[in-house]
Amino acid sequence: MAELKTKKCKHCNGTGKEFDHRLVGNLMRRLREKSNITQAHVADSLKISKPYLCDLEHGFRNWRTDLIVKYRKSIRK
Repeated sequence: MAELKTKKCKHCNGTGKEFDHRLVGNLMRRLREKSNITQAHVADSLKISKPYLCDLEHGFRNWRTDLIVKYRKSIRK
């Protein structure tokens, strides 16, 4: 199986730490599913498209810190 590759994250570079965006996406998706909230609802709350959210949750795109915060807030409502 081929290794999933993501672009170097410009948001992680300044911190000196790089986190695994696939892991973050997986955790966020599990949190959303546990709360019985749809991708469409979260995407609307974040003002992003559903395909973009899907890419984030599957690690094809890199998470921005502000999106993580907004995502968690949208799950708690």
